[in-house]
Amino acid sequence: MFQMNNFLEIESKIKKYIEKDLYQINFVERLRDPLGLSIYLFFLLKHKVSSPAVDNIIDWMNSWIDLIINQEKFSRYVDREITSALLGYYTLKTNKMLRVSIEESKLVKLLSLSTSNNLYFDNLTYTILILLSLTDGRSDISSFNRTLQRIKDAIKEGTIINDAKNLVFSSILLEKLKDKDSLHELVNICYKKISEKDIRFDDRIYYSWVIWNYRKLMEEHFPSIRDFVETTLTNALTLLEEDEVDESIKEMYGSEVRFGVSRILLAVLFDLIVEFNKSQIELSPFSYKYIKQRLCDLGWIDEWEEFERSLDAFKEERLYDCCYNLRQGLLKVWIKVYEKLEKKPMPISPGKSVDISPLKEFLKARNVPDETVNLIGRIYSYVAERSHSERDSIHSPDEVRFGIQLTFSAVEYLLRFYDSREENRLK
Repeated sequence: MFQMNNFLEIESKIKKYIEKDLYQINFVERLRDPLGLSIYLFFLLKHKVSSPAVDNIIDWMNSWIDLIINQEKFSRYVDREITSALLGYYTLKTNKMLRVSIEESKLVKLLSLSTSNNLYFDNLTYTILILLSLTDGRSDISSFNRTLQRIKDAIKEGTIINDAKNLVFSSILLEKLKDKDSLHELVNICYKKISEKDIRFDDRIYYSWVIWNYRKLMEEHFPSIRDFVETTLTNALTLLEEDEVDESIKEMYGSEVRFGVSRILLAVLFDLIVEFNKSQIELSPFSYKYIKQRLCDLGWIDEWEEFERSLDAFKEERLYDCCYNLRQGLLKVWIKVYEKLEKKPMPISPGKSVDISPLKEFLKARNVPDETVNLIGRIYSYVAERSHSERDSIHSPDEVRFGIQLTFSAVEYLLRFYDSREENRLK
């Protein structure tokens, strides 16, 4: 059975872990790791996560933005503090949760005093996050294009991979700027790196995030991309099983939730698993196993292979192919049930589309309620209409996922109907 339930469990555990961390974090700890908290918010609010703990951090972030940007009350970690405040400002403003006004002139002043070697705070990660936070107002920031070029140079030179989290945030930045060429170059770098199979485990999450979110740029490599991401996510929970971080490490480098696991990594992992699960199929394991076993027991192997092909096509995001195989599988099972119980071939005109009217009348004649028969017919039409790639309409994964669930339900009904009639015949 597909591992949808396992991945949903991983998503649930990571979400609970983050929310538990937010509940437990005290005021002093927030000051130590404001950047981790701002990145938590960036991804949590992206997915509309709401809880008292999240609300508490939103309130704190509003106060933090005012303290750092408006009041300019910094500590020795001014680089981390300004970056976190700017990203928090961008996140809250994007989600219409910003409750503090900031003076744009102070932003320009802060950045002008923080530029060195065409980087903010001479740090590539902080530069990427600051540019992402200020893309909407970039025309007012004289250093924006110069620092952006420094990021593009790092991509061309391949040094962008020196810190894997930069891959994630630079790709988000490039997408927002609609810089398709640089984004494509970055994704190619990531795919080449994973092909070499020489990535430390923690970094696999960052690489997985990039190649999964921009997989459309490398459709020819989709199977290997999916395998890499699935393996990464399957092993992800081991990250949370290490010992707690030493307090001296927290003081120097900012808090980590577990040894080697920063809040940044955990936030990216949460976003990755949520996006990955959007492409998954959730089927009842009982229905799946019953349909597979029953079709194989009956020797209807070709019919089962249609459903296997449909599920593979969905995983590979070939949605038209998925619907075509669903339609074929449902039709073939329906015809098999007809022919076995009627003991005669289904009337099919060569070269023409199959008319399902005889199949519907066959069920009605055997006392299947009209509503049930018509529902099976509508399910057939639903997937059939979505199996034609030449039509203008483009269907979403959610529509096709719904079609899968409907089709499997219809097939299960037809098989149980067949079994009940066979049992009555043998009595």
